[in-house]
Amino acid sequence: MNLIPTSSIMKTLTTIGAILVLAIACQPVTDEIPKNPLADFSISYSSAITPLRSNEISKSPWGIHFNGMPFHDMTFAQYDSLDVEALLEELPILIEKTSEMGLKWARVSVDWGLIEDNQGEFHWEILDPTIKGLIDAGIEVYPSLHAGHVMHTNKTPPTSPKELEAWLNFVEKVVSRYQDKVTYWEIWNEPNTTWFWGTPNAAEYTALVKQSSQLIKRIIPEAKVIGGSLARLDVPYADSLFNLGIAEYIDVFSFHPYGVFPEAALKKMKVQVRMPLLYEPVMNTVEGLQQLIAASGKEIELWQGECGYPSAMNGGGWNGTGPYGENTQAKWILRRAFTDLSFDANVSAYFMLKENKHPNYDFYNYKGLLEFHDLRPKAGFKAFQNLASTINGDTKRMEELTCSFEIHDWGGLPGIKSKNLRNAAFQKEDQVLLAYWGVTHMQENTAPGRLDLTIKKSGIENYSSIELINFLTGSIYTPTDVAFSADSFTIQGVPFADYPFMIRIKK
Repeated sequence: MNLIPTSSIMKTLTTIGAILVLAIACQPVTDEIPKNPLADFSISYSSAITPLRSNEISKSPWGIHFNGMPFHDMTFAQYDSLDVEALLEELPILIEKTSEMGLKWARVSVDWGLIEDNQGEFHWEILDPTIKGLIDAGIEVYPSLHAGHVMHTNKTPPTSPKELEAWLNFVEKVVSRYQDKVTYWEIWNEPNTTWFWGTPNAAEYTALVKQSSQLIKRIIPEAKVIGGSLARLDVPYADSLFNLGIAEYIDVFSFHPYGVFPEAALKKMKVQVRMPLLYEPVMNTVEGLQQLIAASGKEIELWQGECGYPSAMNGGGWNGTGPYGENTQAKWILRRAFTDLSFDANVSAYFMLKENKHPNYDFYNYKGLLEFHDLRPKAGFKAFQNLASTINGDTKRMEELTCSFEIHDWGGLPGIKSKNLRNAAFQKEDQVLLAYWGVTHMQENTAPGRLDLTIKKSGIENYSSIELINFLTGSIYTPTDVAFSADSFTIQGVPFADYPFMIRIKK
């Protein structure tokens, strides 16, 4: 409740406020927070991010799991179960929405049973316009070939010679059909889980990748094969794959980190999960995968191939904790994206475009960026669009940029300290980009805190402007209080929160 003070009380408060301002200004660099911190920010609104469509962007790492038809995580799908007419009616809208976000990559599930029916006939009514439509929109497609088949494998992965023969026939049909349109091909999905491989077996999966890769590269010599596709950061399983020689047959290794804290991919953290050790210990980091790739002696790209966070609780495909909400989902997407940029992920793909509904129950997978019934874009859609429209082209990580923070106001993150803030710096043409955020549990609505950000001048002595970008809202601000010293400058009174803000310095 807000109370209006009398004029006498107002004068007293004004005097106290002046004393507080003076006291805060004289404090040394410390994490001790004043009892009555300031709440204003030294910034002025400048403009808004201009959305760019996919064909207006030359390249970027941002991608989406394009679920224009049912796929592996809902139920075992077969071609005869599809409402082809309804799917084709919705398809142009989904392609348009993907283009609106400015994304450059689309992962498309090509489930065996949705392409080949139980009479051995192959069906392309949906896949043809999906791949053509995305490519025409300026988006590179990488099909994910997976799923057992009712007739050929009794729904299990193909492991016997006869099953592999049927699988390779399927692979040959798909790859041959799109050899002039598609370069990247993914083999299977999450083979280290019981629901996609029965009893996970690294040797069986490596054999599948080997034979599939050899076939694909006979058809398309310049093809790139994606292997791994691991659930979470399962470094022990990945180690088995590399020991079995998978590096010889792949050009990309992908993994699906998920998790409440995206930053756990970079640094060991104690992270809450609803079902303990569902995939692997949460103490694994991406460094383990990087070491395996380096030891292989082959140039292999590392992709974050699938990740997502639900906008509501009690949905499908999520075993972490909350909190939940559309703003919370959007914040997670931004934290995930900058975490992926921090380890130089060649592709960072979000799962998924549209919410899914279980075919037999009123049960949804809320990780989609479009609402299931009316395709309404959620807050995460806009946040991803703002990100893709801003960070694209030749953006490279900067390790040499040094910065520090002095917190003056906790905002909605009580008790947070400078050590709980993460930052990530990048170079884009004539720009230096510095994102920063608090590594805490996200909340649906969080009052920003206030801090001073000091940046060493090395490498950015000369610049023309400084901007502050809020990807959640798409707003661009100009900092109004910048202090200079011999070797650094301090941007004073800027906000921070449980999602990334970004300083853009233009030379």
